[in-house]
Amino acid sequence: MQYQQQPPRMRQQRRHTGVSISPGILTTALSIGAIVLIVAITFFGDWMQVPELSLSAQGQFLSPNGDGSYDIFTVNYHITNSARITALVFSDQNLIRTLASNQTETNGDHFISWDGRTDQGAVAPDGFYRVEVTAFGSMRSKVQSVQAQLDTQPPTVQLANLPEGMNVNTPDMQIEGVTEPGAMIWLNGTAQPQQVDNMGRFNFPFKLKDGSNNVELQAIDPAGNVARIQRSILLVTEPPDINIVRPLENEWTNQQMVTIEGTTRPGAALTINQQTVQVDQDGHFLHEMILNQGDNALHFVATDKIGNVANLDRVIHLKTGALPIQVNVQDGAVIGDPNLQLVGKVEPGSMVTINGVAIPVNAFGDFQTTTALTSGDNTISIEARDLAGNTTRLARRVSYSPNGTDAITRINTNLENAPALILPSVLVVAAILAFTYLRKNRVDLSLSVDSPAFVPGTPGNEKTLSILLDLSKTARVSLEVLDQQGYPRASILQNRRKIGRRHVFHWNGYDDRGTLLPAGEYTIRAEAGAPPLQVTSSVQVRLERPLQPQVQSPTYIRTTTVSSSSRQEK
Repeated sequence: MQYQQQPPRMRQQRRHTGVSISPGILTTALSIGAIVLIVAITFFGDWMQVPELSLSAQGQFLSPNGDGSYDIFTVNYHITNSARITALVFSDQNLIRTLASNQTETNGDHFISWDGRTDQGAVAPDGFYRVEVTAFGSMRSKVQSVQAQLDTQPPTVQLANLPEGMNVNTPDMQIEGVTEPGAMIWLNGTAQPQQVDNMGRFNFPFKLKDGSNNVELQAIDPAGNVARIQRSILLVTEPPDINIVRPLENEWTNQQMVTIEGTTRPGAALTINQQTVQVDQDGHFLHEMILNQGDNALHFVATDKIGNVANLDRVIHLKTGALPIQVNVQDGAVIGDPNLQLVGKVEPGSMVTINGVAIPVNAFGDFQTTTALTSGDNTISIEARDLAGNTTRLARRVSYSPNGTDAITRINTNLENAPALILPSVLVVAAILAFTYLRKNRVDLSLSVDSPAFVPGTPGNEKTLSILLDLSKTARVSLEVLDQQGYPRASILQNRRKIGRRHVFHWNGYDDRGTLLPAGEYTIRAEAGAPPLQVTSSVQVRLERPLQPQVQSPTYIRTTTVSSSSRQEK
């Protein structure tokens, strides 16, 4: 170690005093100076140190609406050294809330929360906000921020083609609509949400039950806001009732115009024989119709607002005239017996009164009764009223004379009149029985095909012609194919019993021997029933020749070498 040369005065003073600095004292002084320097450097470094700060937010959304979901926005932060913490909330560059100001925190993990309100206590408007946290050291500071989205508006939910109070007639339906992108949809409180695409659209099936069905959709957006929408859907699969008050089934009338009255489901559309009928708000209807002589079929069709259809058929009979009354007593006859045996005939189904007393009539229209006569002239009044209400009256004036005739004479008189009564009675009974038999056993037959022209297929690729046969009631049916000369070429059905409904048969264009018939015109004929009630229906079909598959000739390639060169001839 070298020492600097002291000034001359000092040297003189030292020589004069004889005092010198020892090496130990100098070492001690240097050590103290080094310690002071280290302490100063350490204090300055600590004073100038920047605290380390890191932030993380628990979610991105804030929805301070008191529903318990995302009501508080929490920011977690970590500092490595003790620091003073300031937390501020900004909207763009505007300060709206001070969460902490110069709050001293030790090193470690901490958090701070924002309830979505401003410094004035009001809820901030929806939008994006910046939560800024600053950690202050002795001289320097560190700033970190996170973004929060405040959203208090519930998502909108729009349903397509599903109005409130909708009525449908099918249990399977699709619920589709649009909501806020990112939202989740729950149906009737199910555990799993329905899928929503990135544009907010959703579409899922829903099964209805008969009667009223409640549909509740709950949409929750990412901020936890909830929107609910409800719909009531009525499933009606039963067709509307048609209740006819008048006329009754198989009613007879002698009035050409009849009034039809009844009820159906309110709001339903009603037709009678394809004529539109007005239905009031209670479902009641009145309709007048002109009848034809004989049987009149009434076909009712009621269609409700959702498409359910009900059908009802009714027959009413119009009869405007009555048959005359036939009796075994001639006008002006003289009777010697006090008890007159009166025999007569009226139209079946009629009601008969003789002198105001009802007389039973059998199914064939025959009646007989015993009438007491008084001495002298007697008037016998006979009245017959048929099913349609037509009335026929007949009066016979007879005289009772105890000594006028004897028993043998009365018998002869009755026998003389018997042929005149028996023959008409037999004819009337036969006509009624024939009419009843034909009406009961009549068969209606209709035949059609799916195409008037038919091209049969080739072996291994056969095609068939569909033949539709509509049968009104159960009967034995034969179905065959005839050529232009009327000769049977193919038998499809031979005297088989078929029930009354539509039947479908198929013909491949081949005859009974399995040979393809030539092209040309053919007749498909169907017969149902048995003589004398056998009915026939036929339809024309043109049979065309099937196209033959084209066969391509093979192509040969020959190579000929000429003058060391190669050419191909095809």
